[in-house]
Amino acid sequence: MTCGYYRTTMKKSQAKFGLRIAIVKHALKHGVSAAAREYNTTRKTVRKWRDRWLEKNSLAALEDRSRAPHHIPHKTPPATERRIVAIRKRFPRWGPERLKMHFDLTPSVSAVARIIRQHKLVRKRLKKWKRKRDLRQEKKRWKPLEKWQVDVKYLTDIPRYVRAMYTHKLPRYQYTARDVRTGAQFFAYGDACDSHTASLFANVVLSHLKKSGVKLKRLKVQTDNGSEFVGGMDGPSAFEDVLASFRVRRLRIPPGRSTWQSDVETVHRTIEDELYDAEDFNDESDFLGKTHTYQVYYNYCRPNRWRGRKSPKEILDELAPKRYTDDVLHLPPVRLESLTRQLPGGYHVPTSPSLFEFFT
Repeated sequence: MTCGYYRTTMKKSQAKFGLRIAIVKHALKHGVSAAAREYNTTRKTVRKWRDRWLEKNSLAALEDRSRAPHHIPHKTPPATERRIVAIRKRFPRWGPERLKMHFDLTPSVSAVARIIRQHKLVRKRLKKWKRKRDLRQEKKRWKPLEKWQVDVKYLTDIPRYVRAMYTHKLPRYQYTARDVRTGAQFFAYGDACDSHTASLFANVVLSHLKKSGVKLKRLKVQTDNGSEFVGGMDGPSAFEDVLASFRVRRLRIPPGRSTWQSDVETVHRTIEDELYDAEDFNDESDFLGKTHTYQVYYNYCRPNRWRGRKSPKEILDELAPKRYTDDVLHLPPVRLESLTRQLPGGYHVPTSPSLFEFFT
């Protein structure tokens, strides 16, 4: 047998304590060198176990000790770790990357993920039976502000928001339009989910795009087959009438193809996490102010990791520099029922404040 016999035996044996006790007993009775020869190990190993036994005089002294360093210079400070835990509990749906981006956390994304796991704050994900088709390359074929997806988000199923909705008589529905290429979004609010309210929203968005220099004859608007968008036996819906008046092409997704509206549905989840589930609203003015701020932040500042970590405005400036007005992505949210004064060719839309006025 060689000196490596002890090490090999310790790796394979399930009775480590028995061997270590035997070594200690032999060393105390016959000496260190004799114990090393008897068990085919080094004198250093024998001294280690003998000294640990003499120090504590208990079996606990013969247990394996952690080899982790006592001091880790790059380890996240306890105060920062507590902050990450508190933020994660406040926003349980936000992942490590989003937490780092929004709260300017100094640890890396992997460090934030590790802290979340260690504190058992990981949310269980539903098993995906089908993989979503990667359409990123396909979307790059579209020109900016050329194809928009429009949908309605029900705000009545967000517990944090519902309390404020009933208390301050806030809107029940969000009407959203999202540009497929840049990811830019516009939204407005209504108390009803019907074709009339949808037509008001379409008029607001299309009037703004036309005013900003977008050629509507190239623009396409895609919706699902909801009754607020689709007409019936009596003819086209009010929403379809507005699109026709602007000479905008209408696209409808085939039945059973809900993933074809993934861009606008995905942003609905993002808005819920970052706005409705993160803010408190004191009244209608406070509500419209915070939603306006979020929309400006989203379109002009917020990086999108699925679009090269660039904001919609950065993408637009790269693909179509100086083609549109500076405020093309700036359309403050409104309550659609307030647009009651009809003018020839559409509804009256309040003038949007400039970005300079907004930030000053």
